[in-house]
Order: sequence, then structure tokens, then C-alpha cells
Amino acid sequence: MKINKVFKSMALMLVMFLTIFILEIAFRLSVLRIGFGFDIVRIALFSLAYAAFITFFLRFFSQRTMRRLTVVFVVALTILYFSQHVFYLTVNGFYSFAMTGDVTTGLTFISRILSNLRFTQLLYLIPILVMGFTLRANKELSTKLFAIRYDKPIRSLYALIFGLMVMFVAVQTISNKPVADTGEQDFNFSDVDLYNNVYSPHLAIDRFGLLTYARLDLKTIMFDGDETRDTSTMRDETEEYLDELPPHEGNDYTGLFKDKNFIMITAESLEPYGINPRFMPNLYSMKKNAIVFDNYYAPLFYRTTADNEYMTHTSFYPDREVQLSMEAYGENTYPNTLPKHFKSEDYDAFAFHNYTDFYYPRKTFLPDTIGFDKYENGVDMGLLDEEQGEDQYWTSDLEMMEYAMDDLIESERFFSYFLTVSGHLDYDDGHPIASKNLEAIEDILAKENRTIENEEYKYYLAAHYEFDLALGYLLEQLEIHDKLDDTVIMITSDHYAYGLDEDTHLEFNQSKNLEDTFLNIHNLPMMFYNPSLEETRVDSIMSSIDIMPTVANLFNLDDMEYDKVMGKDVFNENSQNTVWFQDSSFMTDDYYMDIADGQRIGYYNQRYNENDVLLHYNRLIHRSIINRFILQNDYFGENKPIENTDTN
Repeated sequence: MKINKVFKSMALMLVMFLTIFILEIAFRLSVLRIGFGFDIVRIALFSLAYAAFITFFLRFFSQRTMRRLTVVFVVALTILYFSQHVFYLTVNGFYSFAMTGDVTTGLTFISRILSNLRFTQLLYLIPILVMGFTLRANKELSTKLFAIRYDKPIRSLYALIFGLMVMFVAVQTISNKPVADTGEQDFNFSDVDLYNNVYSPHLAIDRFGLLTYARLDLKTIMFDGDETRDTSTMRDETEEYLDELPPHEGNDYTGLFKDKNFIMITAESLEPYGINPRFMPNLYSMKKNAIVFDNYYAPLFYRTTADNEYMTHTSFYPDREVQLSMEAYGENTYPNTLPKHFKSEDYDAFAFHNYTDFYYPRKTFLPDTIGFDKYENGVDMGLLDEEQGEDQYWTSDLEMMEYAMDDLIESERFFSYFLTVSGHLDYDDGHPIASKNLEAIEDILAKENRTIENEEYKYYLAAHYEFDLALGYLLEQLEIHDKLDDTVIMITSDHYAYGLDEDTHLEFNQSKNLEDTFLNIHNLPMMFYNPSLEETRVDSIMSSIDIMPTVANLFNLDDMEYDKVMGKDVFNENSQNTVWFQDSSFMTDDYYMDIADGQRIGYYNQRYNENDVLLHYNRLIHRSIINRFILQNDYFGENKPIENTDTN
């Protein structure tokens, strides 16, 4: 009789355990594509602990309320796993709860749901279907499932103790063995460090399960991150890290563009296979007089374009623990920004973006934080009627360039930043710019007696045709006003075109080696153009974080403090540039580690071995912790105040 009562008391907990564990298994197989090792035992223990805590909570309520709350828990869990799956298919990463207030991420996410539906996602419906069938088809079982409530306080204490014991056992299974035999105490990171400081969501989900990742994410947001290092220790570690950075030395490219005008263009979703003589003739021809970076990467971080801008303008990595780094750290002190450095050498500094600032605070970030003299958006230019969060439409890059031209022509010497939007997803007939240019694309195809069956890709080309028209206008006007020879134009992409599905990338890719590692999806165009240049190819790897120090070297900006940024001048022989991806994968000229592919290591240089790669990985983890500390504590504002170079 007692056994039967014990079984009844555990039945609801068993149902919750199976719900969580089935969702974990479905997510592991369909998203991570990882089989069963010891980690699955740990995930099962965590799942059992969560089931015990949920049951502990439910037993305080009446039978009817208990039934309703159980349904709510099951549905909420299903939404969590399903949404993370779709988000991963959209941007190759996992969202943080810190992003919940980011409206634009939500809108992008919703717009891609239909295109990212998969048959395997039906597995997430199993708990809901089983629960629904149980509650409706078997009234007796349903009644027994929710029959037991706490009649004595001691019974609730037993349930709570059981959950805590299982949680304790689960945590004890986490290994404290260092990832690598580094021989350096500061870099001996283990899975315990991953648990205390989720430096890689992908690895955390692999080791501990998605629900544990979600719990750790909420804990980080609520309690300000890693509690294992006190502020004093972190200040010492930060000081030591910055002091040990290798010095920047002059090189063959130092001062190559000294005193020239500078135009920096970040092109929305620009892909290398979009640049060809038929569809983008102006950009294609510019490559003949440019320094072209064949191994430039623009990793897709948590807030897509906004995070790429943040890395480009500050040379620090964005923080996944906040909703938006350019907003959360907008009042920080940054020792280096290109506008401030250019302005100290008597340049005018302008910034333009042909969209609204409803989602991202560029109106304050670009002029106040970064130091541009003037920033104008699509509303200021008259391209949009008003700033609003609905019924938005993509505007013309060409019209933005036409609007901004007077500032460039009238300035004696200028640094101008353009952020384009014509190439934004979705690539269909609802895109006003793509629809306008579709006929031009079809005419080009007809003249060559060619067809493109992939409609999405055709609209993508039509959207980017507008950007090429903008470049043509820019070059023409600079030449007419005798400024072209004295102007350098840098063109980069903000991120890969995640608005195109994976099959489209595989079909039209010609330069990315996706078969080697899918990290190469982030290999994107970058070049410096000037009519006097001969086409030069640079093989050295670099990423968005390295743009500022590289530009500073090319223009020989005297105020640049190379030891106070995370990026490195790509031409500096003393530095080993590393591309750091949001899942903590990384890539150098010599090797890479692909976290999403089971931490697979690939080598480009046989002089290195696995321990060398793991040591580098540990140092990168340490660097990411330093980066976060600098941002969260306004390190340079409090400790290293700099002289204000604003000339206004």
C-alpha cells in the first residue's frame, strides 16, 4: 500500500521528467546532431532535478489548478526548445534571455519561421500530444496524476530535498579537468568554468542540456555573470593582459593612405558570389584597383548588424549578457574610435544610414559614444516618413548616397561612414528595392540567354543591384569634383546573407570552402579601393574586430592606442589575428576549431598539434572574460581616463 502511494506521489514528477528529457533528446539529435555519451547521463540528472522542483511547486495547488499549471509548463518548455531550434537555423546561434527586449531580433526571427520549419521539429510536440491524450482520454489516470497534494509541511520538504540532492549529484559529474595541458594556471579552463561562466552557449547545451543553459543564462542576467572572480582580481588580470599585448610596429602598409579622405561602407548581407561583372559591375571593377582581403570574416553575433557595428567602431566584442551592447555600454569610455582619431587630424566625420533608429540607438551611439560630427538616418534624409516599428520598408542606397554627396564634396577632408540597407532580407516580391530592380536583373539574364530558377536568389541580386548603383554614383561624383584620387573607399559586409537558405548558399557559392568547415559561411568581401592601387590580395585572416587597428595603421593615425583594443592590425607581424565566433569557435591562419562540429580541429599548418590549439582556445576564453569585464565595469573610464579629442 505504501509502495502504491509512493508511486502515485512520484507519477507527476515522472511525467515532467519524461517531458524535459524527451525535449532534450530531440534537441540534441536534431540541432546539435550529437549522439549519446556520458553527457546524456548528466542531462538526465538535471532533467530529473527540474522535474522534482516543478512538482514541488505544483503540489501546493488544487487539483484543477495543478492540471492547468502542468499544461502551462509543458507548453512553455515546448516553446523554449522549438524557438531555440528555429533561432539556430536562422543565425547559427542560441539566443539569450537578455535579448527578449530586442524587437528587431524578434521581427527577423518571426519572418524566418516558415522558411526554417523542419520535420524533426515535430518531435517537440510529443509531450504536448501525450499530455493532451492523457488528460482527455483517460479521466481516471488524469485524476490520479493530480490527486496528491501536500497534507503535511514535511512532505514538501522531502520533495525539495530530493530535487536538491539530484541537482547536487548532477553538478558533481561536471569535470574540473582542464581542457588542455597548458602549463599556465590562468588558462586551465574546465567544464566547471563553462558552468560558472557560459562562454559558449553551444558547449553549455552540449554538456548540460538546453534547460540548464537557460537557467544559467537567467542566473547570469540576474546576478551579473561570473561570481568566481572578484572585481579586484579581475582588475589585476585585465591590467596584466593589456600590459602583455605585443607592441604595434610599423610595417610596409603603415601610412599608405596618410591624409587621404576615407569612406567606410558596411554593405548589408553582401556575399562574394553577388559580386560579378553582370550584376554588380561597379563593385566588380573596383577590385582591380584595391587591396582585397580574401580571408576576411564577419562573424554573426547576437544582434547581427548592430553587433558588427559595435565591433567595428570599438574593437571590443559585444556582450551576450546585455540586450544590446551599443546601448548598454553607450556611456563607456573607449580609448580608440576612428572618428575621434580622424578628427584629431582635422577631418570632418559623417555617418549615414538609410533606415530608422527605432530598433538601435545609433542617434546617440554614433555621434555621442563614437564621436561622429553628424549622423543622419533615413528619416533625416526624407527617405522615410517617420520612425515607427511597423510597416517599415527598405530604402534606396542610391538615394542615401545622393543625399550625402554635398557633405563629402564641401568638406576639405572627411571620414564618412555609410551603413546600407537595400540588401536586407526578405528576398521576395515584398521587398520594394528588389522588386524595382528585378526587371533589370531579368534583362541582364535575357541578354546572356541565361535563367536563374532560384527566385529567392534572383531577388537577392535585385536588392544588391541598388548598392552597385550607389557605388557607381559615388565614384562618378568624386571624379567630377576631383576628389576620387584623394579618397580611399573601404567596403565590407556586416554578416553573411542569412536571409538565403543553406541550399542557396551551397548552390551559388564559388569561393567559400563550406565542405571544410561551415565556419567559412562567414568569409565575406572586404577591400580598400583607390584608383592608384593595383589589385593586391591579402591572405592573412582578419575579422570585424580588426578593422579599427588596421585602418589606423593604413592612415598612420597617431592617437591610436593598439594596446587598448581586442582587435589587431592585420599587417602587424607581431600579432596572430584570430576570428572568434559567437559559439566560441575560432580560426587563425594555422588552424581552426569548429565547436558546432563536435569541437573538430582543422589544420592549415602542420607545425601545430592539438595541445597548441587547445592552449590558444583557453587563452581566447580568458580574453573573452577580460573583454566582458572591461565593458561591464567601464574599465577605461574608471581606471584609464583618456583626453577628449572631440574638436566640436
